[in-house]
Amino acid sequence: MSKLSKVEKDALEDIVYNYKSKYEEGLTEPEQLDILSNFPQIEKREYMLKLGVHTGIIKGKDFLTFSDDVYYAILQCLESRDPFISEWD
Repeated sequence: MSKLSKVEKDALEDIVYNYKSKYEEGLTEPEQLDILSNFPQIEKREYMLKLGVHTGIIKGKDFLTFSDDVYYAILQCLESRDPFISEWD
């Protein structure tokens, strides 16, 4: 797929940033997979590769991934591209 339009990016932002997560600091892996279910064209393996090594928070027994990292990993999958330097932690 080519670059997403502003409308498509806005829709992606809405899905990721307005997700009702257990913690406000970030998303658990099951929550990420729930978000990913909105994009059947993206395989979990591809998503995890785009997510790569990333920072997060440990809360209780959960590792939380920041919403920005989830957004950019999905965006990169949809646009079939590597991350821009501005998208790195």
